[in-house]
Amino acid sequence: MATGVDAVSLVTWGLVGGAVTPTPTVVEKATLELLKSLRDRIKTILGGKIGQRVYFSRAPKHVDFPYVLIHLVVGTLDATFTENLETPTIQISLFSENNSVEEASELGEEIMESLDWGALTVPGFDSIWVKNTSFRLAKDAGDVFHFWVDYDLRLQKQET
Repeated sequence: MATGVDAVSLVTWGLVGGAVTPTPTVVEKATLELLKSLRDRIKTILGGKIGQRVYFSRAPKHVDFPYVLIHLVVGTLDATFTENLETPTIQISLFSENNSVEEASELGEEIMESLDWGALTVPGFDSIWVKNTSFRLAKDAGDVFHFWVDYDLRLQKQET
């Protein structure tokens, strides 16, 4: 699933700004739909606590805290006799400063409570589940706290 998808592609396709919109491949379209679904879900989960500050791979310079980044870590395509599956790993990173330990922990827990073993609606797929595989809270440079959680996802392609 990760084939051909990187931060430059996300910028180019208009997910994080940019003017040119090339035609992505089928796999890239599925990846983009997944990332958009995750972005929308996180905005719903955290509501007014982060506003619209959910980005793909990198945030704009001078962004207000707290904010969230979504990263596609790796993706795999599996085909069995009965189903076609995509099983990407996604990392959701939350950055906070000032009252950071409490804020980063609370917002990270809200994300985990809502996403763990939950479902997402992604166009082109019949079913999907989201499984938390690890999480961590650490202090980055400049008194910024970074809470991140890795998720394995399982997507079953719709029959056409």
